[in-house]
Amino acid sequence: MPSGEWRLRTYDAKIYGTASSSDMLAGKWYEIGTSSDFRQCECPSFYPLPNPTPGTEKMYHELQSNGELPTHVHKTSCGGDWWQMGTYAPGAPKVLSNFTATKGWEDLFVQRCIDFGKFYASKDNLYPTLEGGDRRINWGWAMVKPGSTQTLPREITFNAAARQLQQYPIQELESLRESSVCSQQNVSLTKGKGISLGIEESIALTSEMVATFVLPTEAATFGVTLGPSGGSPPTPAQVTTYMEKTDLPGDDYSVTHMPIGTNNAKVCEANCNDDDKCMAWTYVVRGSPAGSGDCCLKSSVPCPSTSGGASAHCTSGAKKQQVLPSCGKGASGIDCTVAWEGRGNSSVPFIDVPVACGTVKDTLRVLSSEKTVTVHIFADVTFQEVYFQQGRTAMTVNNIMSKDDDYMLTSTTEMTVQEVEVWPIGSPWIDEEAVRKAPRVYK
Repeated sequence: MPSGEWRLRTYDAKIYGTASSSDMLAGKWYEIGTSSDFRQCECPSFYPLPNPTPGTEKMYHELQSNGELPTHVHKTSCGGDWWQMGTYAPGAPKVLSNFTATKGWEDLFVQRCIDFGKFYASKDNLYPTLEGGDRRINWGWAMVKPGSTQTLPREITFNAAARQLQQYPIQELESLRESSVCSQQNVSLTKGKGISLGIEESIALTSEMVATFVLPTEAATFGVTLGPSGGSPPTPAQVTTYMEKTDLPGDDYSVTHMPIGTNNAKVCEANCNDDDKCMAWTYVVRGSPAGSGDCCLKSSVPCPSTSGGASAHCTSGAKKQQVLPSCGKGASGIDCTVAWEGRGNSSVPFIDVPVACGTVKDTLRVLSSEKTVTVHIFADVTFQEVYFQQGRTAMTVNNIMSKDDDYMLTSTTEMTVQEVEVWPIGSPWIDEEAVRKAPRVYK
């Protein structure tokens, strides 16, 4: 704070302060109040607008120097991880501050899901770059088999042209690449026929793949399939109107915190039934005592999950009982696709295009000036992290792989892949002596 006061917010939006750095170190905190500007959710974070996305620096700095950009990012975890951007006006000591929508950027004050996949409870901090600057890095909890793990560290930047934050694996991860096993340019795709990259047995299990597609002039669905060339279809799944100890992960358009109540799951079901947009719902209990949690309303009916510790705290249902034909994994692998709808109105600055990896769905913002779209996949035996267009959209996806898995490029129309490359990923572990010899970046 300008006054030297430190501030801390908790999951329930209570704001605490301490008068100085020395008081902060001594633990002398006082309660300032409860902010109505901050959403009440787990794992909150609040930080200044991060650095510009590479290539957008001029626009970013011009707007920022004129005071025309949002100033801060607010992140919470409620049925997924969400962030929003707005303008922060610091209050006087022991007085609540204000966090409001930025004029001209009101759309960014709306909560946006960071990753619709198996991603939760992310943590961020400011870290040094290799060049001596600073950057904001975020890690998420990947709720994947067999026992969950941390996602790759993602650098957060702000793209003023696309009007959104981007998240992309940090530069240092390139040092884990072993010798490339596939490097092709100007690959021609035929309508409806995939091209396998011919990756040798077991290499895809821990690998990195980057493919850059030249956007076609006509509508098309294109992307990358990771899996064997054939196999059994996915398993159908039945979804009923009320399922205990079951999660319907993804596709949330509304998340509402509910205080302690004995029938919160039924209330959540009623909220869905009263909303024409709602196709399904999940009520998830959070914290203790039981009965306090979040009601997540969904715009589609995701595949049900009864595995993992999180599902035990969930009750879910669909408006109508139904069978979903493509749930559960057979031997067909996973498809990561872009549903390109064509340029449309060339006068608009960007368009939002549907993208998906398996059952995980989101949209990708493509600028009108852009001619290509990049799909970037990190595979690690039981799950994949997928980044579209340098991290404008990211997904953490469950997909148990086999040693026979390969990458395949696909398209529903004739188009060109400008470049595709695949690397095996080496081990990130180093010995104690290497740690001792590493240069120190914190003084």
